[in-house]
Amino acid sequence: MRVLSNTTVDGRQRAQPVEPALDTADEPEPARRFSLSIRVTLLAAICVAVAVALVSLGAYLTVRQNLYSQAQANLLDEAAHAASGAVYRPCGFEVSLPSNNSFNNVRISIIDSSGTQLPLCAMNDGTHFTYSVPSALIGDHEKEVAASSVNPLAPNSSLEDVQTQNGYVVVSVALPVGQGYALVAAQPLTAETSILDRLSLVLFLISGAGIVVAALAGTAVATGGLRPVARLTAATERVATGDLRPIPVTG
Repeated sequence: MRVLSNTTVDGRQRAQPVEPALDTADEPEPARRFSLSIRVTLLAAICVAVAVALVSLGAYLTVRQNLYSQAQANLLDEAAHAASGAVYRPCGFEVSLPSNNSFNNVRISIIDSSGTQLPLCAMNDGTHFTYSVPSALIGDHEKEVAASSVNPLAPNSSLEDVQTQNGYVVVSVALPVGQGYALVAAQPLTAETSILDRLSLVLFLISGAGIVVAALAGTAVATGGLRPVARLTAATERVATGDLRPIPVTG
């Protein structure tokens, strides 16, 4: 500890302790913060990113819902038409498929209330329809539709059902012939998925472009708006060094 001497009233010397000087070299430097200009730029980019993300998500979900609903409605109409003309032949159940090839990528099966798939003839030509519905797509809903055909007026009975599962639109329609049978049709959502993939890419690119534009605009606004503050800061630092020239004021 360093000691500083001074004289008392009676002339005697008395030593007084002096606190040690702080070594500022050992003090940690304060963490550097982003400048105000950078903060304004980041704020603008984040706000635009959130807004664009919400709009893009809403657009994607709306288009997805519309595509799936349209695919379900179309397949249900075609399945109901095929089921209405179903008859039983020696080759199995025979259904009248549309002549416009709209069933080219559709799988069809006739099931009973237990979910067992029965022989099916297509296009009234006696040949067996080979594109049967995968067993994984036939569940309780489809079995309930088949069972409802026995007593369609029973409570909770349903003569048709529409679902989307495992990348397929699956519809089931009770047959008017026989007891406890239903036609099940499954169509892959390949076309709809392709459209949604392209839409996702477009929305991603638009979102990225919007964020970049927002960042550039935020930088321009921050730079221009903070220029007077930068001049005032420089002038204040000049005065602090002893330069007492007047600070010019413009604008």
